[in-house]
Amino acid sequence: MPAKGHSATSGVFFSTFVLLRQRESLDFLRFNHMFIKTLPLSILLLALTLSLIACHKEPATKPNPSTEPTHTTLSVSPERLSLRVGKRAQLSVSATPADATLRYTYQSTSEAVATVSNQGLVTAVAEGHCTITIAAGEARATVSVQVLPAVQIDAKRYIGADTPDRRFVPIYIPILAEIEQRKDEIQAANEAKDWLLEDDRKVPGGSSYALSFIAPSQKGNYTDMRYIKRIAYRYTPGRTDRSFLLLFTAYLSNEDILIKAYQKDSEAYDLLKSIAQGYGFTDDFSMTKDERKGPLFHAYCRDRYPEGDLWLCIQSVPATDGAGFGLRLQIATSTAPKR
Repeated sequence: MPAKGHSATSGVFFSTFVLLRQRESLDFLRFNHMFIKTLPLSILLLALTLSLIACHKEPATKPNPSTEPTHTTLSVSPERLSLRVGKRAQLSVSATPADATLRYTYQSTSEAVATVSNQGLVTAVAEGHCTITIAAGEARATVSVQVLPAVQIDAKRYIGADTPDRRFVPIYIPILAEIEQRKDEIQAANEAKDWLLEDDRKVPGGSSYALSFIAPSQKGNYTDMRYIKRIAYRYTPGRTDRSFLLLFTAYLSNEDILIKAYQKDSEAYDLLKSIAQGYGFTDDFSMTKDERKGPLFHAYCRDRYPEGDLWLCIQSVPATDGAGFGLRLQIATSTAPKR
């Protein structure tokens, strides 16, 4: 008995519909099979290849880390050296990338010209040229070395004296017009008398330079009784007419010595005269007054140097240590006629 809501006729129609659909599917399959059989083989192979490519997925790959070895490079400072015989210089070497485990070796192409220690200290032996090679593994760096003759110091060109009280520690007087060319000579000569190289720099606000030396000191206190505490060799590149020497004292008096001397104070005048004489300026003492600089003391060193006489001018300045007054001594080649 048919279920409620459905008639026997509807069941027959449904069965007939299913049978018709199944027959259509079979006819479709037969049609496709016949269609494929009529296609050329090359087209079938092409279709199959494209289907396989479309379905194929490349496997995920991980990037391979670089397996190339890291190359070390060396840098050295300075890259060139110019030394006088007997002088030394320290090389500074660094590696890229940085590696604290690297050990450097040093080798000179001519130890007769310059030697180098295991720590990179170069010593000039004899005049000539050589190359220092620094190595670390496969990395290399080189330094070109020029060795110049030892400085010849003329003992007659010192002013001052090696006295027991060390008031007038000798100071080297080069040919003043050649300060720029004789800096090595000046340095060697002054260091031989216990002066310490301070600097060689351009003077602020001008075109001149100052090669300066200072007296030895410990914890801010000078170690001897020398009058002069600082020396400055002034020069202008290319201008030999602008070279001169400046000397500075530290504290000498609570009062301005130049003003007292100009006012006929014999003690102040005798102090200025003794300082001038102690440095070899023994001729033509005089005093003048400048509107800007104030009182000035003058003296000359005659007939001592072949390039001409030297002139000394002393003026008062605040002491270099900031207490009271000191003196500034300027020494230049004289253009004044003899009296």
